Order: sequence, then C-alpha cells, then structure tokens
Amino acid sequence: GGSCDVKMSASSIETSLATACTCQTDVLVVMIHRNLLRAGFAFFGIGEDENDQQRQKHADELPEDWNSSPDCVYAFRYEIGSEKYLMKCIKMEKMLLVHFLQRSCEKIHHFALTVDDFVQGSQYSNPFGCMKNMDKLEEILHKEFVLAVKPSNRSEQTPSSSSSS
Repeated sequence: GGSCDVKMSASSIETSLATACTCQTDVLVVMIHRNLLRAGFAFFGIGEDENDQQRQKHADELPEDWNSSPDCVYAFRYEIGSEKYLMKCIKMEKMLLVHFLQRSCEKIHHFALTVDDFVQGSQYSNPFGCMKNMDKLEEILHKEFVLAVKPSNRSEQTPSSSSSS
C-alpha cells in the first residue's frame, strides 16, 4: 500500500535520525530527504555508484555513514518505478547546492538553498525541532524537482527561466 508506507517512513526517519545530525547542513539534508520520501521517491542507498545494488535493509532509514563526508557532500540514490535518480548536496558557505540527476536522460535539476532559511538553533540531536519554513521548502522542492521529473505533471508545468532567490 502506498500512503501508509510514506507515513511510516516519515516517523521512522524521525526516530532513526534523532541523534544522527551534527550540523545545520545535516538537518536541511534530512528535511529534503523526508520531503522526497513523502513525494513518492524510494530511497535506494548512499553514494554515487549506480552499480551498487546493495539496497538499504530499511528503505526508510538512512545508513549510519550518510553524513560522514568531511566536506559536507551528501550523495543519495532514489528511484520511482524503473527511473533512477542521484541527489548530490554540497555545502558552500551558508548555502546548500542541491543537484538531482535523472539517470535515464542524464538531465540535471539544481537549485540552491540558504541553510539559515530552514534551520534554527543548534539542538541537532533533535533535528525536527531545528526545522523551520518546512512548507516553503516543500514548495521549492516540488517546483524545482518533483514537477520536473514526474511525467504525469509535465503538461501542466509551463516552461520558465525562474531562479527566484
């Protein structure tokens, strides 16, 4: 069943990430990840290697080393049906650059987020208490990525050269 799994995902993410975030960027990446799961993307694993077929045991939990990069670079793999995606997030000063690669057509969708717009405080052990403007983030992700890659919505989307920041 579809929607039940998504709800379970969100709550088990909250449990599994309770102690995993160590900085603001981690919190923002968790927010993005959670939004993608809610939009119907299935988490496949971390890292860029498309041939790594080692699927996550618990598809709704991030593995222990998801945020182990010393340079604040995150790489997550997702899929919807047979379509595979790579999300790569890179911290650059106060910004998080978010890149999505749609593997089949090698199309890249990217945008930048200001970390302070979405993360407050420093209680990273409770990442969900640090999040703010979650609706705004969901709106940005939907506009910049979800609408662009879900074929059923493509006809509704009018082409625009928008980069509102």
